[in-house]
Amino acid sequence: AAAAGAVLPLLATLLLGRVYCGWICPIGLLMPLIRRLRSVLAFLELPAREIRFWKGNKYALLGAAAVIALIGGLPILHYIYPPAIISRESHSFATVLFDRAEAGRFDFHWGFFSGGMIFLGLVALAEVAAAPGFWCATLCPGGALYSALSRWKLLRVKRTKSACIDCVICDKACPMQLQPMTDKTGAECDACGVCVDVCPTKALSLRFS
Repeated sequence: AAAAGAVLPLLATLLLGRVYCGWICPIGLLMPLIRRLRSVLAFLELPAREIRFWKGNKYALLGAAAVIALIGGLPILHYIYPPAIISRESHSFATVLFDRAEAGRFDFHWGFFSGGMIFLGLVALAEVAAAPGFWCATLCPGGALYSALSRWKLLRVKRTKSACIDCVICDKACPMQLQPMTDKTGAECDACGVCVDVCPTKALSLRFS
């Protein structure tokens, strides 16, 4: 079971790239929904910043966490990697909920708001107020690992130059802060297809190459 659990995602990443980030990761669904709250800031006439961070931060975090785990035996990524947090906290919440129901208690379990959920809340707040897309693009250690394995992937965003009108719409829409209009995607691209969807001339497509 452990081998299958490691081999299947590894093969998928080597062939398709960061598809876990773009198609499966729960944060890939939650964060875009949360970032829609930025329109509320505009409605309230509050400043919404667009801070960009260095993409190498996620590799530094992954490397530091690996060293700490090897030397000190402390799995710090277990506490800050969002898919792990959501899986762990959901299981804990459901278990406690059923235990309380069996005891005849149907009130809300406020213990659900643990340190992990508070961490996710802070990430969401930062995405809304100051740095949209910063976690997945520049800080996620899982994304760093998938990017490192995606260098020779087969599934890529391809641009038909004759159809491109240099409108920059795809660059602005890319959640990974890449530049598909000038073919600058590479291993960081998670094949989410957002740039393909927003292109007004259909110059972009996901193709095996």
